[in-house]
Amino acid sequence: MSTVHGAAAARRPSIRVAVTDRTVLIGLGVLVALLAVLTWQTWGDLGSDTGYDLVASQRVAAGQSPCLDFPYFHGPPAPPDRAPGPRPRGSGLGAFIALGMVIATAIVFATYALARVVAGPLASGLAAAITATVAFAPTNFSFVLPHTQSATIGLLGAIL
Repeated sequence: MSTVHGAAAARRPSIRVAVTDRTVLIGLGVLVALLAVLTWQTWGDLGSDTGYDLVASQRVAAGQSPCLDFPYFHGPPAPPDRAPGPRPRGSGLGAFIALGMVIATAIVFATYALARVVAGPLASGLAAAITATVAFAPTNFSFVLPHTQSATIGLLGAIL
C-alpha cells in the first residue's frame, strides 16, 4: 500500500512557482508607479500641517537661519533648505514633490533590501508593498509631501 501511495505522489505534478528577486523588484516598481499615478496630487494637506519645509526653504533662501531666526523643530533641515544654488521659491511644490517621490521610492526599496537579509523574496516584497501603501498614501502622513522631509530622510537613514 505504501508503494502505491508513494508512486501516486511521485506522478503528481508539482505546482511551485519560483519567485526571484528580479520578479519581485519589477513588481515593486510597477506598484510604486501605480500608487504614484493613483494618488497624484493627493499627498499632504497644505491647509493644515504639511509643507513646513516650504516655509523654511523660503526663509533660508532669504538669509535666515533655522532655529535662530525662526522656529524649526525637525532636526537638520531637508536638503532643499541647505542645497547650494537655486532654492524652491514661491509655491515650490514641484521641487519638494520630486524629492519626496525619490525619498518615498528609496524607502520602499530599502525596506525590501532590509527584509531580504532575514526573509525570502516573497516575504520581503510583501513588507515593501505594505511600506509602499503608506509611503504614497493620499494623506498628511505620506512620505511624498510630509510635514517635514527631515522625518522621511531620517527614516530612510535608519533603514539603510
